[in-house]
Amino acid sequence: MTQVGIANIVGTLLRFVDANVVIEYNQIWGGLTERYVVIDHQCTGFSLIATLSAILFVLPINWQKKITGVVIIIVFVQLENVVRISHLYYLVVNNSPSFDFYHLYLWQGVNFVYAIALFLITFKLLIPKEKNEII
Repeated sequence: MTQVGIANIVGTLLRFVDANVVIEYNQIWGGLTERYVVIDHQCTGFSLIATLSAILFVLPINWQKKITGVVIIIVFVQLENVVRISHLYYLVVNNSPSFDFYHLYLWQGVNFVYAIALFLITFKLLIPKEKNEII
């Protein structure tokens, strides 16, 4: 069900720049082509959200800040996810031979670096100044 929601959000946003986008269940089709991307469970970003949330929950902060941190993580991971899926959609629709490279390698590296940066920023925002001087 989440895959369908993500496909609808990304597809709707893509329609602002390409009126030929067709959304069908968890697929985003290039309307003038027979090419499409499938949003499956690995495309949801939930594993990244779960990992970052688990790290956040072991920090010595109150529950209100933990929940705030999880909300921040969810919003920013999904924003990055929209950019990633949109990019991969255009690679598929334009029949780019580099789709596998971007999908399997480049975006995985970007996700890793993004996760570290997002955690550090969230950590700095949520931990009081005197406690985060060690980092």
